[in-house]
This record gives sequence, structure tokens and C-alpha cells, in this order.
Amino acid sequence: MSFSAFLNSSLGVLLVGSLIGAAGLFTWQRQDWLFKEKYYRSQVMVDRRLNLVEQINHDTGRLVAAANDIIAAYSKGLTNEQKKEVVQAYNKEQAQWFGGYSSEQALLAFYFSEKDIADKFATVVATSQEIDMHVYYVSTGAESPAQATEVSRKIREELEAFNRLALQRLLSIEKK
Repeated sequence: MSFSAFLNSSLGVLLVGSLIGAAGLFTWQRQDWLFKEKYYRSQVMVDRRLNLVEQINHDTGRLVAAANDIIAAYSKGLTNEQKKEVVQAYNKEQAQWFGGYSSEQALLAFYFSEKDIADKFATVVATSQEIDMHVYYVSTGAESPAQATEVSRKIREELEAFNRLALQRLLSIEKK
């Protein structure tokens, strides 16, 4: 039996049809796998971006809360021992914040390519340095707690603006 006769036979047609079907199925499964893999990677990146924004909020919030504790302690005229405790708590938070924000800046540059997000975070950092200075002045008596309260409000506003921008970017990525 010749090859062309085999292809024209029922078994030959069945065999060729099976090969074509298997090749089509393999191609479809491969494309499906690639699509799912791309989707999964995209979701992982969104999750990592969101976790970074949450971490920044957590770290900044702890610094602002500790600064507000000092402002409140000096506003209420607590004892020197009580003031010393809140200053020590603030110093701990301040050291963690100033020791960690540069790594958060690097991660922002990696996960968000937009310069405006990095600029907004730089504003938060600059305001945190400003509140640190004002907290020091309050603790030495060189400044009233009201002036430091204003800077505390300012850092919360800057953080809120950062959050709006970052979440806006995350939503635009999610829609793609």
C-alpha cells in the first residue's frame, strides 16, 4: 500500500485528523497557559504595589502618632517623667522611619514608574523631617505645641495626597 493510498484510507484520515486536532489543542492550551501566567503576574504586581502603599501608610502613621503624643504631652503639661516616656517612644519611631523610608523610596521607584508618585512621597519625607524638627523645638520649649500640630496636619494631608495618587495608578493598572 502506498503512502497516498494510506492517507486516503479511513485510518489515514483518522490519523491525520487526530494529529491536526492534537496540534490545535496543544496550541490552544499553550496560549491559555500564557494568558493565565500573564494575568497572575499582573495580579502579583498589583498586590505588591498595594502592600507597599499600605506599609508606607503604616510607617508614616506611627511616626505622626508618636509626634502627636509628644505634642499632647507638652500641651497638657504632663510630668517630666511622662514627657520622657513619650519622647523615648517618639525617638524609637523616628529612628525606624528615618532608617526605612529610603528603602520604601527605592521600592516605589521599582513598582511605580511614574515620577509624580516618587515626588509625592518625597514631599511626605520632607514633611516628616519638618515635624521632627518641630517636635524637638516643642520638647525644648522653643516652640508652642500649636505650631507642631500644624505640621502634623500637613504631613497627614501630604500622605493623603500620596495615597490618592498611588491608588489612582493602581486602579488604572487594574483596568488594563
